[in-house]
Formats: sequence, C-alpha cells, structure tokens
Amino acid sequence: MDVLVIVPADLNEAAKIVPLAHLYQVRVLSYDRLIKDCNLDFYISFDNVEVGGLQADYLTKICPEGNYAIIGGAKTDNNSFLLKIGQMNVLEPLIEKGDIKIVYDQFVDRWAEDNGYAHMIECLKKNKDVNAVLVANDGLATGVAKALEEHDLLGKVHISGQDAELSACQRVIAGSQTMTVYKPIEAIAYKAADIAVRLANDDTFENLHMSVNNGKKMVPAMLLPAMVVNRETIKLTVVADGYLKENKIFE
Repeated sequence: MDVLVIVPADLNEAAKIVPLAHLYQVRVLSYDRLIKDCNLDFYISFDNVEVGGLQADYLTKICPEGNYAIIGGAKTDNNSFLLKIGQMNVLEPLIEKGDIKIVYDQFVDRWAEDNGYAHMIECLKKNKDVNAVLVANDGLATGVAKALEEHDLLGKVHISGQDAELSACQRVIAGSQTMTVYKPIEAIAYKAADIAVRLANDDTFENLHMSVNNGKKMVPAMLLPAMVVNRETIKLTVVADGYLKENKIFE
C-alpha cells in the first residue's frame, strides 16, 4: 500500500493513524474532513466556510430580521467549526445592527437525526419565537423538522441544510425546508483518486496554491465549490447531475 485515503469520523483519533502510516512509508490523504495535529500529506474537501456562508446568506435574504437558532454539526468533525465560521461571517453584521438575535447556539454530539430533534426541542423550550434555524446538515434538519411539526411550526420557520439528501429535497419542494447545499460527490471522488495516484507516484504539487493549517503544518489542499439547492435550482443541480431522480423528489 502506498496511499491511505481516510474520511475521519473523529479528527483527534484519526491523527494517531498518520504517524503509523508514515512508519510504513504510506502517505495519507484526508477526504472531506480534516485530520488535525499531524503531518498529513494532503487534504481534499469542499469549501466548508463557503457552505456555511451559503446557508446563512440564503436564510438572511429571505428572513433578514428575527430570532435565529444555530444547530451546528458534530463536535468531533472539523467541518462543523468551518461551517460556523462561514455562518457567522454573514450573521455578525446583522447581529450588530440588531436585526438578528441568536436565541440558541449549540453543536451536536453526532451527525444524527435524533440529535437535531433533541436540540430543536431544547431550543423551543427556551424560546418558541424562532424565525429561522441554521442547521448544519440534512440529517439534523430531519430531526429539526420533526420537532417543529410537533409544535405546529413546520413550514413557518426557515430551515437550512447540507448534503442534498432525498428527504431534504422533498422537504424543499414541499416548503418545509428552505434550502440545502449540494456538494457534488462525483467531483470530489475523481479528484481524490487523481491526487492519491499522484501521491503514490511521489509527484509534487507545485501548481497547487492552496494549503490549510491543521494545527501541526500547512497541509497541501484542494477545496471544491458547493451550490445552493432550492425550489428553483433543484432540477439544475441534483437532478441534472444525476445525483437524485426527479420522480423520487417529486413523488
């Protein structure tokens, strides 16, 4: 084996793998999520700061004033913190103006529907007057939607998401989720395979002008763009790419 491609479930635990791989002259490519505090060889992902910005920008254009809740991603995933940076880049000027008030702001333990549900219930206990919820991904958004439905608020509160899951796209069409973010899986998979081969061949990345600080070093990186999915763009994005079948979304 020459190259190991890892999607780290836990950014800290995964760091233990890298020095072990290097003992055997195996180079490590971190896929989608960054492995922190190690001599990582390469990192490929989407621009997660941009993803967070897309979520917040879309919701604030539709709902420029009011109470916002933020249900972030898993604490063990570096992407969660990058999303938050992107969201706050958009929100902070509006918070300072007094147009938006953050009434709930928590990360979850796991990327799981039940975590989204539990946090939305907790949010509604503290403040039932919520106009929008910035939700880190569609799995969590499923739980958020369930909690809002139980309180007769589904479709009345704006919800963001990420990953363009089938259930989320169906909610977007139904009007119970405002938007999601599509990250083309085929694009990142092909790019990762290409980079893995180049790493195996000891190619240099002289033409690459991007790097990401993982706490230990500046890691050569490639960050791909994502795109907003709403009612108007759903056919132009996930359907056109063949990611989801149109008849499944609209059934």
